[in-house]
Amino acid sequence: MDLFRERLACAIQQSGLSQRKISASIGKSSGYLTNVLNGNSTPSIEVISTLCHLLKVSPNYLCGYDHGLFLKTSEKAFEEPAERIIGELLQVVAARLENNEPTFEDILFWLESKQGVIGNMPSFDKYIVLHDIPKSRDQTINAVKIGENSLTAKMLQTTSPDNFYKWMKSLPEKVNQQLKISYKNVAETDPKLSLEKLTFRSEQNAELVTVKYIRLLYPVTDGVGNKYILNFSKALP
Repeated sequence: MDLFRERLACAIQQSGLSQRKISASIGKSSGYLTNVLNGNSTPSIEVISTLCHLLKVSPNYLCGYDHGLFLKTSEKAFEEPAERIIGELLQVVAARLENNEPTFEDILFWLESKQGVIGNMPSFDKYIVLHDIPKSRDQTINAVKIGENSLTAKMLQTTSPDNFYKWMKSLPEKVNQQLKISYKNVAETDPKLSLEKLTFRSEQNAELVTVKYIRLLYPVTDGVGNKYILNFSKALP
């Protein structure tokens, strides 16, 4: 969180807004940001999202996932034809994904531009997990495809959907029910970005491991109309 606080302080300074005004805009007390910057308070995902909107920065910038890049756009950019701009941005995103781990903005921009159809995904498919939409009778969530560089693959040391299913069944029933509800809700409503925490027992040394991560769930469709939930997650530093 040290990097988060450092970047938040920088973004506040560049915004020209006072901490008091920003705190009031997000519905917090006048001393809230001081507590956050001093490490005495941790903002929720919802507060981080609102701060990003006010300060005109991305969540990836604040959380340290963009390698220090800080992008601001001028209003004149929006005078250009939208279709050409989107096309150029897609080319930039696709080129970057060939050699780098995608950001949340990369994934969201690509999916939004394709209206959630994943038939022709660039190389970021190795960073995501595709899940069936849970049914009432399912005991847990099922993985259809696990990308080799996804957080799931790194945690479980496997890309096998069968091994994933066995591992999920070893978790407490309460955890499985919560996951089913989360995935089903996303399928019926909108994409969701959330801060999550999962505690499980390592198969290598039987020790309890706790992983905190940011998770994006997005309802998608393949080229023939089958519906899935896309999971793109990153562990917090």
